[in-house]
Amino acid sequence: MIGGKAGGALMEASVTTLRNGRVLISEEVVDPHVHHPALGRALQAYLDGETVSELTSGDQVALVEVPLVVSPLKGRSRARNKGREHSAVLLLTSAADRDERHSRVVCMRGNRMTITEQRPRELPLGTAPFQAVLLAGFATGREGEDAELAEAFLRASEPPEHDRWDRTEELTSLYERGALTRLKEFRTEIDKAVRGLVGRREATRAGGPAALRELLKLEGGPGIAPARRTQGFPVVRSIQARVDDRGAWKVTVGLKLPDAEDPWVLNPVAKFDVRSGGRPAVGWAELAASDDCRVENGNLVIDPGVRTAVFTGVTDPATHPVQGGLARLVIDVQKARGGAA
Repeated sequence: MIGGKAGGALMEASVTTLRNGRVLISEEVVDPHVHHPALGRALQAYLDGETVSELTSGDQVALVEVPLVVSPLKGRSRARNKGREHSAVLLLTSAADRDERHSRVVCMRGNRMTITEQRPRELPLGTAPFQAVLLAGFATGREGEDAELAEAFLRASEPPEHDRWDRTEELTSLYERGALTRLKEFRTEIDKAVRGLVGRREATRAGGPAALRELLKLEGGPGIAPARRTQGFPVVRSIQARVDDRGAWKVTVGLKLPDAEDPWVLNPVAKFDVRSGGRPAVGWAELAASDDCRVENGNLVIDPGVRTAVFTGVTDPATHPVQGGLARLVIDVQKARGGAA
């Protein structure tokens, strides 16, 4: 839905809300830059040829190439032929302030269809939030045999849901032994490319004039303890769920929390799982505390030092995009805006 200077977007969409044939909300054109500003900025910069090799400001988009080795087809390779190398493109930019999901790589191929999202491994401590896009195959906009081979290779590694690049029957039947290893190496190269970009970014930020660094240097002395830092984030440890006669999801959710000096103020969000696109959020009809937490203004509040907590909730069927029994439910526990932790 994003086009460059040389050509328009491949798709445009608009939304009109009706009830019983009556227009409630007039037609509105969907603007991807409004809904995903950072990801939109990254792709726009690539299409317009305005990327940089290293980030020096928040609105820039850095580009680095990522090698993908395409395994040979069975019966068509020479001895010791590892395969043909294709240069995928990784784009990275600062996350938008309101991005709830960030520090991820959105992987695309073909006509820039999103296949999967992955979080890079072993990022440097303190890495600033970012958004990244990985373009492979025809998604790079390049022509050539390597792009064609990469496109077919990645397509063969996708299950019917087209939601990941992994072992499939088609991949193992068409390509020489080692195809799955090539995919794992590709993932490793993606992570390496991200670390390279954010690492240079952190190194640049950590610099500055020597005189200024000396003025800002803080040293601990007797009786001065280093500041305590909270490690990690709350995670969902267990979920018990069922759909009642009204079609509402009734859930009991157990949380595991890291140690913290301040209270955790969390916003539990219920979403319906879908095969592609964003997961639509549904509303709560009831939200109640069960163990070691309390509900205030629709948020969960958990006192410092508490390591586990349990809450219960019932979704509102009026907010369901489809019947509850026809969808899977996902519980996402987020830090509430304005929360103390």
